[in-house]
Amino acid sequence: MNNEAPVTAPASEASAWTRLQTMQVPVWTLLVAVLIILLLLVWKQTAVSNVEADLQNRMRTLTEQSSAQRATLLSNANTAIRQNSDAAHVLMGTTLAWSIRGEMIRGNLGQIDEFFADLVRNERIQLVVLVDPAGRIVLASDRKLQDAAFTEHFPGNLLDATTVSVHPGAETSRYLLMPIQGLNSRLGSALLVYAAEPALAEG
Repeated sequence: MNNEAPVTAPASEASAWTRLQTMQVPVWTLLVAVLIILLLLVWKQTAVSNVEADLQNRMRTLTEQSSAQRATLLSNANTAIRQNSDAAHVLMGTTLAWSIRGEMIRGNLGQIDEFFADLVRNERIQLVVLVDPAGRIVLASDRKLQDAAFTEHFPGNLLDATTVSVHPGAETSRYLLMPIQGLNSRLGSALLVYAAEPALAEG
């Protein structure tokens, strides 16, 4: 049987521990600790808020840059569409000008009138007129314009064009001007008015 007495801490250590447990912390120490904790919390919140604000500014900048880039891409796309459309209409106008020229040389205005009637069946073609060298409309898909002066309804400088060309029209329309050249002189001009390609919009 072990009769050894339990080991106990020295009296000085025990009294120190007891004093530590029973010691009262001064109020100012608690206040300082609370203040430090509050300052740390405020600093942390401020730091988080600054990071969030910086992130929002960066996101806003990226969004604005993206919007500007989208606008640029959209503008470039619309320019390319318009250029391709104009090139296609110039090609069509060159072919049509040769057909009109052949019928004018043969004096067959009735055939040209049929051309015009067929053309305006296309929903995008609004009007076709044939103008003599004096600037008088001799044929028109809209009969009300026949025998009128070209300049009463259209810009007169269109007749100055010497090649098949596309010009801005009223509102969203475009003008396709086709000079009709004879062997030695200009027989007249044909003008086709059509609706421009609808522009792409940011959706």
